[in-house]
Amino acid sequence: MIKLIACDIDGTLINDGTKEEVEEAPSQEALQMIKDLKNAGYIFCVSSGRQYPGVKYLLGDAADDVIFSCENGSYVIRNEKLISRALLNRNVARGIVEDILKTPDAQPMISGATVCYLINPTEEFYKIVTEHLHNRAVIVDCFDDIPEEIQKIAICKPSGVDDIVEGFTARWGEILNVAVAGKIWLDFTVSDKGKGIEAISQATGIDKSEIAVFGDNFNDVSMFKAAGLSFAMSRAVDEVKSYADRVCRNVPETCRELFLK
Repeated sequence: MIKLIACDIDGTLINDGTKEEVEEAPSQEALQMIKDLKNAGYIFCVSSGRQYPGVKYLLGDAADDVIFSCENGSYVIRNEKLISRALLNRNVARGIVEDILKTPDAQPMISGATVCYLINPTEEFYKIVTEHLHNRAVIVDCFDDIPEEIQKIAICKPSGVDDIVEGFTARWGEILNVAVAGKIWLDFTVSDKGKGIEAISQATGIDKSEIAVFGDNFNDVSMFKAAGLSFAMSRAVDEVKSYADRVCRNVPETCRELFLK
């Protein structure tokens, strides 16, 4: 029996391909689904590559008692109580940032616990981080100006990351999880969404066989493997779908059909 439902944000809870307009936040239908699932006794989890403050902002008054597995499982928190956190080695993080700064049209977003750091960002990038992601951003001149431990580094490349994935994976993939998180994002973490699910399973006492997950991209694959029941969105590429148990068109309608009868 499913007891916990974990859901990705981008391309899954929002912009799943079923609506003509671009969504900047979950629909009222999706937010009501979260409330209804909690009222029905399920635990709801958001599993996202995004940072915690921005994800919590998106959920509004539906955020209460939700588990947030953010930064691809690197920062897991519920009701402001930390469940787990996975940190990058600082020298490794510095090397990644140096590589990003040498890459045309690419900029780094460096995540602390609840703040992300940007190194001389363009105006476009700053708006993506603060207005689209709703992150708390601090601008620094260089990597060594960052005063705290680091849990994730992301590349933002507005023209698309497809042409840089192979090179960055070759350089860093043996020691870190390198995951495509969207058309313009490439993430570097010690953890992954699957490890986030494992931490949640241990903290709640819910067996992984009792967890259902929804996702649409390569950074969701580890979550698919860690859960008892996995759904890939119908708009996902075939390789991502191949790792999931089922294909899902829309999260609210699937949850109402299977879990909220």
